[in-house]
This record gives sequence, structure tokens and C-alpha cells, in this order.
Amino acid sequence: MEDPQGQSNPFLAPELDELVDNKISEDVWQQMLGELPCSVTTEDCINQLQNVAVQNSRLLADLQEKIDEAQNAVDEARRKNLDSIAIGNFSPFIQTFLYSTLGPVSNGVEPPVNNPFRLILGNTLSAFLGQGLGALFNWSDYAANDSQQQRAIAIGDIQIKIAELQRNKAELTQKLREQVVFEALKLEEIARNFQIEQEIAKRDKQRLEIAKVSYRFGEGDSERYLNQISAYDRQKAATFREWSRLRSQVITVKLLVLGGQDAE
Repeated sequence: MEDPQGQSNPFLAPELDELVDNKISEDVWQQMLGELPCSVTTEDCINQLQNVAVQNSRLLADLQEKIDEAQNAVDEARRKNLDSIAIGNFSPFIQTFLYSTLGPVSNGVEPPVNNPFRLILGNTLSAFLGQGLGALFNWSDYAANDSQQQRAIAIGDIQIKIAELQRNKAELTQKLREQVVFEALKLEEIARNFQIEQEIAKRDKQRLEIAKVSYRFGEGDSERYLNQISAYDRQKAATFREWSRLRSQVITVKLLVLGGQDAE
């Protein structure tokens, strides 16, 4: 891969010594960020990242589709002068969400989950980094069984559940905005740590060069020289670990904000 000026990116698969010597240029950094609007933790940048994340969230979009599905079913029932709707008319996710309204079935068997948001809120980062509701769980496994499919739910109860869906979506939207702040701050911290480890490695390399010259001229012993080599190797490894963390965190932020459109 090359940067916009046609130069190869030395940070894609760097040699350890190159990782110590090379500074991340603005072009290379922008290449890593891809379509992210910014990466600094100013109020303006955080607001931009949050707004783009909300706009691109597959999870939030899927939830809005489910809200619309339930509301459209209510509107259709009212046009037909119906006062209830069979649960089987809804998609598996809505069936799972509506199940708590039905109460226990005749055989007393409860499904493993009667509120899908317990699953979603159990790990919000994984939920936001996923590809929407369908990728989180196979909702058909949690939906109403055959004996429940024909059970009817009053329109008034469905409207209450629609309002609950809307509240859950609003809560998830706020959690997404909070997650963006957390991951952006983490990215800034890791980037700073990488720069620190890189500078330490540069000083260790300089000390090694001095030790090498001294050793060649008979000033110093082998043990001291080998210890200096080992110290530099350990610091190179530490620098590489921070670089790996930095690349991983950039991908996390891109997935969170861009919704997987430009995460590589």
C-alpha cells in the first residue's frame, strides 16, 4: 500500500529497526485513519465522531426498522378495526421482545431470553462492532414456539412495547456516543505510549552504537556489550507491541464510527 504521494507505507509490515527509526508522517497517519473525519480528542472532533457513529450504526438502524415494523402492524390492525395482533405476524426479534407481554404458556416453559436487550446490553462494544441485530444472535431460537404463534397481543400492549423499544434505542444511542469517547481517548493514549516507547528505543539504539564503537576499540567488555544488545532488543519488542496496539485501536475506532465500511 502507498500513501497519497506514492511512497510506500513503512508501517504496514515494519522491520523492528525501521519501526524505531521512522516517524509516522501526516500522510501515513491519514492513510491509517481512512474515512474517519478526525482523531484528536477535542470537543469538535468527538462530536463529529459521535455523529458519524450514530449515523452509520447498523444496530441502531436495525432497531429503527423493528420499531417501524411494529408500528406499521399496529396501523394496519387499526385500519382493519382489530384490537389485537397474533405474535406470529412479527419477525423473530419482535416476537422475542413481545414475549414478556404474553405471560407464561400453558406448558410453563419459558424461552432462554424474554428480553433481547439483556443480550445486547451485556456487551455493548461487541454489539456496536457487529453487523446489526442479525449478526448478534439467531433470534429464531428465542422467538415464540408453535404453541405461541397464534396468541394475540392487544394493540395497547404493543404500543407500550413500541415505546419501550424507542427508549432502548435512545439508551443504546447514548451508550454508543459514550463508547466513542472512551475508544477515542484510548486511541490517543496508545498513540502517545507508542511515541514514548519509540523515543526510548531510539536512545537505546544510540547507546548501543556508542557501545559498539567502544567495544571495537577495546573499551568495554563483551558482557556489557551483549547486555546493551539485549536491552535494545527488548525495547524494540516493547515498541512493536505498542505499535500493534495502536493499529488494533485504530481499527476498533473505525469499526465503531464507520460501521465496518473502511476498517482495514
